[in-house]
Amino acid sequence: MSRHVRSVLRGLSREAGVSPARFVAFAVRRRNRTRPGKTLLHPERYHVLVARLPEGEPPVAARIAIVARELGGRVVAYRVYYSR
Repeated sequence: MSRHVRSVLRGLSREAGVSPARFVAFAVRRRNRTRPGKTLLHPERYHVLVARLPEGEPPVAARIAIVARELGGRVVAYRVYYSR
């Protein structure tokens, strides 16, 4: 994992208030499909973190999931999901 990706993931987890050490990376294999006139950019990896938020009280502790997409050694997009 590149320094840029590590730095972005650390910043995302810091904003959410959880430990950055819990990110898990998943490599993506893609089929070589091309469509006429379309340039498709597919992520090389997904980085996923699922954690319980510190302020959550049992039995209904709030959870958070952060999913970041990596392309060319850079994070190109991310989403933060919160439990209800």
